[in-house]
Amino acid sequence: MKKGKGRKKQTFHVSGRTFHGDRRPAIFLDRDGTLCREKHYIHRWEDWEWLPGVLPALKGFRRLGFELVV
Repeated sequence: MKKGKGRKKQTFHVSGRTFHGDRRPAIFLDRDGTLCREKHYIHRWEDWEWLPGVLPALKGFRRLGFELVV
């Protein structure tokens, strides 16, 4: 987006904190052993196995306003 007059400044509220402008809070996640069961090398979806509780946790982070980066 272009900066200039008339551009509305974005405000994000995350866990009791306020962020202004284009900056957003983010959580950086490792994949193997954090999101999915660690295996030799996962390159096909059928080999992917989510760890218990990961999906509800990710959804909760998003509801709180965090960007997720893997």
